Order: sequence, then structure tokens, then C-alpha cells
Amino acid sequence: MSWSADDNLSLFDKPADEDQTRLTANSAGTVGTAGTGGDKEPENSRLGNESGVPASGNSAGTVGTGANDQSKRATLGAEELAALADVAPLGKEVSPGESEPLDGSIKRPGFISHANWFHIGDKRRPPGLWWHGIRNGQNGSTNEDVYIADPIEVIAISCDEHGGNFGRQVRFMNSEGKWCRRVLPMRLLNEGGSELRRELLDMGHTHVIKQRHRLADYIMESRPEARLVAATTTGWHDNSRAFVLPERTIGNQDYCFSADSARSSYFDARGTLDGWRQQVAGRAANNPILMLGICIALAGPLIWPAKQQPSGGLGFNLRGGSSKGKTTCLQMASSVWGSPQFMRQWSGTGNGIEALAASQNDTCMVLDEISQASPYEAGNMVYLVANGVGKQRAARTGGIREAQRWRLMLLSSGERSLASHMSEAGKKAKAGQDARLLDIPATGRRYGAFDDIQGMTPSDFANAIKTATAEHYGHAGSAFIQHLIKQTDLPALYRDTMEDPVFTVAQDGVSSRAAGAFGLLAMAGELATDAGLTGWAPGSSIEAIGACFQLWQSERGSLPPEDQAIMDGVANFIQRHGDSRFSEMGVPYGENKPGVRDRAGYWADMTEGRVFYFHRAALEEAATGYDPKMIASVLDKAGWLHEKESGRFAVNKRTPNGLQRLYAVLPKEGDQ
Repeated sequence: MSWSADDNLSLFDKPADEDQTRLTANSAGTVGTAGTGGDKEPENSRLGNESGVPASGNSAGTVGTGANDQSKRATLGAEELAALADVAPLGKEVSPGESEPLDGSIKRPGFISHANWFHIGDKRRPPGLWWHGIRNGQNGSTNEDVYIADPIEVIAISCDEHGGNFGRQVRFMNSEGKWCRRVLPMRLLNEGGSELRRELLDMGHTHVIKQRHRLADYIMESRPEARLVAATTTGWHDNSRAFVLPERTIGNQDYCFSADSARSSYFDARGTLDGWRQQVAGRAANNPILMLGICIALAGPLIWPAKQQPSGGLGFNLRGGSSKGKTTCLQMASSVWGSPQFMRQWSGTGNGIEALAASQNDTCMVLDEISQASPYEAGNMVYLVANGVGKQRAARTGGIREAQRWRLMLLSSGERSLASHMSEAGKKAKAGQDARLLDIPATGRRYGAFDDIQGMTPSDFANAIKTATAEHYGHAGSAFIQHLIKQTDLPALYRDTMEDPVFTVAQDGVSSRAAGAFGLLAMAGELATDAGLTGWAPGSSIEAIGACFQLWQSERGSLPPEDQAIMDGVANFIQRHGDSRFSEMGVPYGENKPGVRDRAGYWADMTEGRVFYFHRAALEEAATGYDPKMIASVLDKAGWLHEKESGRFAVNKRTPNGLQRLYAVLPKEGDQ
């Protein structure tokens, strides 16, 4: 007889001298599971068959058999009674109020986990994990009964998909009298099991300090029949048939989350899905930037099943002025998966960002205020997150540890772009970094980041969203996954989405990659709308995401980022050093101004304008990080090379220092 998820064991906290009449009328004690003792095989309860307890931390135990239950059982047949016996979570049911001795049913020596109060002879014992042994002495053998810990039982053996990382799924009662489940890696039992006991204590399970070694022995020796696949990361498993979250699994229930610690997770839930749909997603309607944020959060689970991308993802940075609604958009995105704490700050190390990305695999990483990141590390962090592979590290034994991998979308905000932030440290953002964190001007709408404030003032509208995201969160992501599992051909649907004219205008590799990401966002929004999660009109997601894609294109310009970076670098170099590091071509030093230090080249006035003749080293300095041949090729394609020799980009020029090969650069006014 299973309890509902909101119940708990009322007998657990009752004192030992409680009225026995009340105990007899309302509930019965439960004998637990016989463990391993002597040469006996372990006998575990049939928790693997229990369907009423979800794999979460809010499931409750089973009440004992009371007088009313006994009268009901009298009317049941043999098959129905057997069915009731199959769902008992810890051992078989007995009635402690009848003072029935249990010595005959206890197999000694061995561990038994009792879910409720029980009797041995005329002594009433509290629920918990007990050692029932036999002590041999000079006067013969006597029974030994030792209380070890709160009720706990090993219900399944787990290992990962590659046959390693073995663990045990335990079901235990916490300090609030609620039943919890957790998969604990067996490596926590190393060195006496202190790490395992620490994890259990953090989750509310207590034990007797003097008997702590027996708790580790019980878990180590248990051999349940049930088997689980331990997932060490969140996200998709079993070829997209199971989606694992720290507190629950959607789809194939043979998979369960397993990690050394799940305390840092914020995949929590509060409120209702209907409340989220009306008060959060409903306020995003007709607001393209807000719809963009929600679609980014929903697109993470589509990277693998729809786009067939094994790792990595893409980032979006909402850039704009302070107090204009950027953080409000991030709060809406966070509410898709968890509590307001799901949104983190950019302030952190590269290792911290790597660990966070791995813990949010197949979902979304939300980071506020890019200016808080170190300008020295920000670029590498973007590469790390977007590439989806952690740093390669050595193992203690000298071998290579497997690098962490993930798939996710990154949603960021800031008052400036990544390139502008990196310039503080004298660093230049590479084109690959800009291509992995798409910069979107987000606060140039009618009301900052908002278009439709639904009859409120902008500040009231933002506050209403903030309040709603603190009351309703964590439901949309799970509901969206349930909808995705039912879909039959997500890759085909993604191809159809990419055929929309708004996403077919890509002109180069970076633009094509960005179009693919924006198309995935639009697909996520439309799927969520079809599932009834957003309340948006059909087609509105494609329209809103298309508008944001156009914003990005307008901000980026028509040139590929590498070409633009090279041209900007050369133009800026000329503006900074045109008079100090270049001298006039053909004029002897004695007739010119004082000698030029750190010469970059020469200049000559032509009909078209002033031409700057660069040394090879100066050209590399102007466009740091690019090969001279690539720089010259880009300048030639843009029409910035004033003269060149056939088949070559440089030209021979006679200078006061003799004949030299130089690059003749004449920037065009409109391209600077």
C-alpha cells in the first residue's frame, strides 16, 4: 500500500511510550529487508516493482496495516493480496500493536531495514537500519540487536553506459520523515565510506556514530536484483529515449542521475505550469527579445535529436544599456528549467564555467553581466562553452582522464560586447569568438527590451515578470522534453524550419552557422506552442526569432568577421601610427623630420589619396593573429591594395634603405 508523494510516516517521530491502542487502530509496523550475514544470500525487498514512488526526493514510505486495513483485506482474493504485497517498500507488514514477537521472522545474522516501529518479544523498537546478530559467550549464544541508522535500503545496482562507474541506488528516510532516492557511486565507500556518509548526512539521513562502519558494510554487501544505468550528466541518454535530470528521469526509467554531489543543482520546480504559461510566457508574447530568451532556454534539448550535433552549442549576448530589461529576459529563460538561482553570474574561473556547463548538459546556461568575467579569460570561456569539450587533464595514475562534454545554449547579457570587454586587457576578440557568442542589440526596442508592456509602465511590467518567475518555474522544461520524446522525426522538422526564407539568406560560414542556431530557436518555440506550453500564436516564434536574426545581421554587417577584423585592425593602425611610424617615400633622411622609431613603412600621396607602404612585420602587427598572406588577400579582395605585382600581393619599392618588398595599402573611406 503506497503513500502519495506528499505523505510521510506519521509513526517515525512518535515517542516510544505512545498509546498502543492508537497504534493498533491506525497503523502497523513493518519488518525490513534481510541483508547479508554469514553464508546467507541477501534478500532485498521488491522496490524495483514499485511504480508509485518517482525517482525524486519527495516520495514517502508505506504505512503499516491497521484494523481497517485488515477488514478490507478479508474481502480480497489471493491475487489481490499478492499484488498488495508486491508494493511494500520495506519488507512485509506486521502489527506491532499485537505485540507479535519477530524473532522467528528475523534471519540472523543480518541487516534489516525496518520502515516502521516493530517489536522483538515484548520490546518495541524504532524504525531504522538494524543489525540482528548472534553473540556467542561462555553461557551460550544470545541475540544481538543494534540500531545503526535511519531507515535505508539498497534497491538497485547501477553502472554507466560503458560498464563502469558502479554505484548503488539507495532509498532512505530523511530527517523530515520523507522517503528519498539517490544513486551513490561506489567510490564514495573508499577509505571507510566517510564520503558516502557525508553525502547522506547532507541529504538528511542520520546514523549512529559508533555504528558508522556497519552502514558502509550494509551498502557494500547488499546485492539487489534490480539494475539501473547511472547517468553522470544531465540530458539525453539511450538514443534520446531518456532525459535525465538530477531529481527525475523523463522517459526510460532504467536511467537515473548519479554524481558525487547534486547539491549545486538548481533544477527545482515551484508553482504550476499553467501559472508559468499565463504569467511568464504570456507576457513574452509580442516581445521578440523576451521570446528569444525563452526559445534559447528551450532549444538546448534539440541540439542532439534535431540538429544531430554531438557536442557544443552557441551563445547569444543581449547587449544594451543598464536597467532596460536584459536581466528580465534572462530571468524568464531561467524559469524554464529551475529556480531564479539557475541564472548565474559571469564572475568565475574557466574551470568553474566548465563544471557548470557539464552540469547543465542539454539545457541552457544563463550568465548575467559579461563585464564581471575576467577580460583575460572571457574569450577562452566562450570558446570552451561553445565547443562543448572541457580541458584535457591527467589522471592520478598518469593516464588521461576523459574530458567532460556537453551540449547547451548560452544566454548572456552585458552593457558591451565581448570584443569591447576583452579590449580592457589589451586583447582582441578573434572572429571565432564573435561567431560563437552572437551579439544582439537588445535594448533598442520601443521600451528598452520590450515592445508590448500590456498596459503597464516598463518598470511595473519588469517587476511583474520578476515576481512570476519566482513563483512559477521548473515545469516548462520537463513538459517540453515529454513532448519531444513523442516526436518521430525532429531532423526533418528542423530541415523544414531552415527552409523558411528568413533563414536562407546566409552569405558565409559564420552567417550560415548563426542562421542554423536561430532556426533551432524558432523550431523550439513552435514546438512548445504546439504542446500548449507558451500560449503564443502559431508562427509567432518564427516571426520573432527572424526579427532577432535580422538585428544580428544588421549589427554584424555584410563582411565575414575575419575580414572585418583584419580591415579594422589595419585602419586603426594607420590612424594611430600614420605620422609617427611612417615617413615619406623617396625623401632622404637628412631632408625629412627626425628619424622614425619602430618604422612600420612609408607613405606617398597619390591622386586617389595617401598610400601606406607596410613592411611585412607591421602588417602582422596591425592585424594580430592572422597570417600575412591572409591579411593581404583580404585587403586585395576589399580593393585596399593600391598596387601589386602579377601573382603577388607585395611590390618592390626603392626606399632610403634600398629596394624593399612592401604592401601598398589605401583604405577606402566607406569601409573604415
